[in-house]
Amino acid sequence: MDLNAEPFAARLALLRCPPVCGTAATHPPQSAAVGRSPGLLLALCLAFAPVTARSSGSSGFVDALARNAGQVAWLGANTTAVSEQTLTQTVPAGVPAVYELQAQLIVTTPDAVTLAGPAALRGWNILYFDESSGGQDVTREVTAPGGYLSARSAPGGSRQFRVEVTPGPNVPGDAPWEILVHFSLATAPARRDTVRFLTTVAPRTQPDLTIRRRYDLRYAGDGVYNPTGTRQTKAQETDPDVPAIYHLALANDGNFTDQFTLRGEAGSDGWTVRYFDALVGGREITAEIVGPGWTPPPLPLNGVREVRLEVSGAARVQGVSLSQVLVTAVSHNDPARTDTVRARTAIIPDSTFPVGGVYTADEDFEKGILMGVSYEIVPDQLQPAREPLTLPFLWVPNSNEGTVSKVDTRTGEELARYRTGPAHLNGNPSRTTIDQQGNCWVANRHTGTALKIGLFEGGQYQDRNRDGLVQTSQDRNGDGDITGEELLPWGADECVLWEVVLLPGEETTNPPGAYLGRYADDNWSPGPRGVAIDAQGNVWLGTYGSQKFYHVDGASGRIRHTIDFASVPHHSYGAVIDAQGILWSSSLNDKNLLRLDPRTGAFAVVDVGHTVYGLGLDRDQHLFIAGWKEAKLSRLNVLTGLKDWTVPGVFESRGVAVTEDGDVWTADSAPGTLTRWSNDGRLKATIAVGAAPTGVTVDAAGKVWVVNNGDEFVKRINPLTDQVDLEKRILGGRHYGYSDMTGIVSRTATTRFGVWSLVHDSRFPGATWGAVSWQAHTPPGTSLHARARSSPNRQTWSAWESVTNGDPLQQVPPGKFLHLEITLQTLEDDGTPILYDLTVTPEDDVSESPLLAYRRIEPRLIELLWDTELPGIALESAPQLAGPWTPVPEVVGPGHRVRIETDQGSSFFRLRLQPWP
Repeated sequence: MDLNAEPFAARLALLRCPPVCGTAATHPPQSAAVGRSPGLLLALCLAFAPVTARSSGSSGFVDALARNAGQVAWLGANTTAVSEQTLTQTVPAGVPAVYELQAQLIVTTPDAVTLAGPAALRGWNILYFDESSGGQDVTREVTAPGGYLSARSAPGGSRQFRVEVTPGPNVPGDAPWEILVHFSLATAPARRDTVRFLTTVAPRTQPDLTIRRRYDLRYAGDGVYNPTGTRQTKAQETDPDVPAIYHLALANDGNFTDQFTLRGEAGSDGWTVRYFDALVGGREITAEIVGPGWTPPPLPLNGVREVRLEVSGAARVQGVSLSQVLVTAVSHNDPARTDTVRARTAIIPDSTFPVGGVYTADEDFEKGILMGVSYEIVPDQLQPAREPLTLPFLWVPNSNEGTVSKVDTRTGEELARYRTGPAHLNGNPSRTTIDQQGNCWVANRHTGTALKIGLFEGGQYQDRNRDGLVQTSQDRNGDGDITGEELLPWGADECVLWEVVLLPGEETTNPPGAYLGRYADDNWSPGPRGVAIDAQGNVWLGTYGSQKFYHVDGASGRIRHTIDFASVPHHSYGAVIDAQGILWSSSLNDKNLLRLDPRTGAFAVVDVGHTVYGLGLDRDQHLFIAGWKEAKLSRLNVLTGLKDWTVPGVFESRGVAVTEDGDVWTADSAPGTLTRWSNDGRLKATIAVGAAPTGVTVDAAGKVWVVNNGDEFVKRINPLTDQVDLEKRILGGRHYGYSDMTGIVSRTATTRFGVWSLVHDSRFPGATWGAVSWQAHTPPGTSLHARARSSPNRQTWSAWESVTNGDPLQQVPPGKFLHLEITLQTLEDDGTPILYDLTVTPEDDVSESPLLAYRRIEPRLIELLWDTELPGIALESAPQLAGPWTPVPEVVGPGHRVRIETDQGSSFFRLRLQPWP
């Protein structure tokens, strides 16, 4: 007989049974009137005797009671039926459902209670406490094998506990989490009483509309909901009849599938507004959005749909008006739930003299591109951001054809494709690693070479034929693929900067196409595979067969020195550099790591105990190691050099990457999956991604990319949904590659690196540039560097010139636009560099034009300053550029300075030089 399946009354009879059982054979039967009960007891004793023996002689059990916090009555007395002791609660995301438990000991001798329950389900949090209020957190013990063992209690005693169940923001609102919590006596573990909790997240409806300019890395307005566009506004200046392009993303921030309608404003007064249902190409949906509204298919929880907004103005509107376009998303489930973004576009007229500028407030810094820097930590100053960020490019090796593709991680477009060696040879490129400036270093396994490819968007090219143009691969027809003559011959692409030959005895660095010597024609000797970028932007190239690490200058491609590690059993197969500057190299079949200190050249091997394939770093001093065919995943502490743990992994796991939440992602070739692990090695998700995935990396938006060697695809995964949200077919390419394919490691794990990129419009064709100056704080271990280049049209740019604070530019030629790039870097410890303000001064501006600047004193009080002694200057203001302009009343202030109260709306100010009498 199964005791746990018997009625509660039978279990009570068991406790009274032993004395009767002990005398039943020797005492005569009782009379009929009084013998009915002893006879029943005797029968039960005989039935339960085998169960009692299995329970180590225990003569008791535990009765579990439960209630929702705040209730008085307990549920579940005198029953073991789970259906009769089930509690339910519905709570908003982030709010705990609190359940109280009581274990009543039905025993004849003191005993302890064991409590066992599940660990947190993904997206949820669960905590167990040893009191109904307050108490100690015993979650680790309750969820461990064997459960939590309480102190002993006397017969008739009880123990109380508390369970707090909290749904996270991404938990669906239509399915409760069922939790079974088990009680038993320490001396009778088989006799369990179980209670059930059903926790449901409260239904939530919320569209989230976000906006970015085409060149921004991230959307503004994530998690911000309002009908005005506040904190979800983007602004840009453009030329007449040239569209300013904005990307809009509609996300479902509710917790169940919902449908939304987008409605937007039309153009007027010389402005044209157009909408499209894709970021690139797509169908024009302007008539729908400005009319009844455009309704895409329903979106699941965390689902996203992107659209494109183009705003252009005729020449007649320049300088007299702004286009402000509001776009609103409305929920079908609850029309009161909306969200609105705003696109603000201006056409600024040319001036009769070059105009400088001062950048010091949040809205000034917002005019540029923020890459790993932020003004939101402390207002009106720039400093490295808390979240990691890199450039929006994925560099994909096309190993079968000897090329590398550059893919836009925002849209999936293939922007360029570069040859990695002579056309008659396939270098078999496999490792692409990106430096802090966005340049790509690629290792060619078969030819024994490495290549530096410059980032065209960052001005990293060489005009080798001196024709004043950049000859480089580009998607000239805008179809998102590189085909035909869009791929240039070897040696002709001026973004391919250096070829480094790594054959022992023939090591040399040459411009592409200049080397006429022999190539390896061997995948393994020297077989360059380990590629890592250090904090200074130099590259370490490790070879498999020749067992060397080459330290290469990141700018010139020159080999600075070589470290031979043939004295230890290690062959470099991949590499990363941690925050302490230590290089770690994987070894494949040697089953170890090489630990190399670049400062001293000292190296040693660290035994791992299994095949060492891909490596991934987090920001908490952990190195994660994929075990290839041994199906292992390990974590190493880089500070101690000791392995923390090894867990069973996935067969043929190769590349490894770590997202900002600390989760670890492995590309698993055999099953065609991407696997997500917690930082402590628990399996969280398995995602099908295609044929033979090899490499995995993280992009500028925190999404995960995987490249496949068994097909032509690269795919993007949204960590919020663990689903592929974008895939791109690289025509003709198969992708054997795993390394830092976006630069996220070199910018965040190796060093903290951020860039503010700004294009300043002088409004004067052919402006001659003077000085760039700034105020900054650079404590020890940090740095701030600036460089500048000019352009007449924002399309062709001069070479970069390094800028010295306050000194006149020497090499930047005249041009209407000045591109400035400010780099903030932390090299040691936790120092934080800060940029307070930056001033751009055209040469002619120094003496001929007044400079108007401002700074915020209080939230509603600004101070305007100008630096000219010319008489007859009037300060004027207007609510918008269209005017009318009105004089600002004189306010007492020292020198050329006024203080002005502002309201919540926009205000424009100008200095006007009055005619001389």
